[in-house]
Amino acid sequence: MPRQFPKLNISEVDEQVRLLAEKVFAKVLREEDSKDALSLFTVPEDCPIGQKEAKERELQKELAEQKSVETAKRKKSFKMIRSQSLSLQMPPQQDWKGPPAASPAMSPTTPVVTGATSLPTPAPYAMPEFQRVTISGDYCAGITLEDYEQAAKSLAKALMIREKYARLAYHRFPRITSQYLGHPRADTAPPEEGLPDFHPPPLPQEDPYCLDDAPPNLDYLVHMQGGILFVYDNKKMLEHQEPHSLPYPDLETYTVDMSHILALITD
Repeated sequence: MPRQFPKLNISEVDEQVRLLAEKVFAKVLREEDSKDALSLFTVPEDCPIGQKEAKERELQKELAEQKSVETAKRKKSFKMIRSQSLSLQMPPQQDWKGPPAASPAMSPTTPVVTGATSLPTPAPYAMPEFQRVTISGDYCAGITLEDYEQAAKSLAKALMIREKYARLAYHRFPRITSQYLGHPRADTAPPEEGLPDFHPPPLPQEDPYCLDDAPPNLDYLVHMQGGILFVYDNKKMLEHQEPHSLPYPDLETYTVDMSHILALITD
């Protein structure tokens, strides 16, 4: 039995989700963001990911410059302190006046102090920079448990939409992800459909554009209606408007699914 595209109604969409999606659609249609044409996102106001990444890059650049200046000052200060400490510990130079006089033998009871001329103690500026760990929670980050719950629900909804379109297009979907979504028959096809065909990439010595094993032309015809491509077996079927049995998407249902995705992005 061929797969059918499950249809939804726009009235089934949450009001907040619908308003967010309509706002994004209106923004795109008005094309008010032409000044920011080189941006990674077409609607930076409604999809603040681009603005957030730009602010993070500016902050990281500023911190890197500040850290480089502080590091240079710290190294310079450490060199000055070390040179001063070495100059204080070095004995004053005397003119050479011949070999020194023989000193009396050291008595066995004279203690021998080892390491008297060791290197000076490093200054506090030479202390290593330890990693600082900040422990925070929802009360510190400003994110409540309700926000986490809403984000998790939106992400699960987006994954379900992805699984639906992957299944209708006969694509594989991650098995573990589908199990967490509550679908036990993940990554498996019905018995009447058989197992999916795997086509590994060609070897280095093979021609990826070779069409020797390509299937013959079946003379299918394609006609677009309402932005959706319909496949017909032959010209007669096209004249009678009898498309081939495939899970053709529904425009209203696709709009509903896109509304959920846009609401997830803009939230």
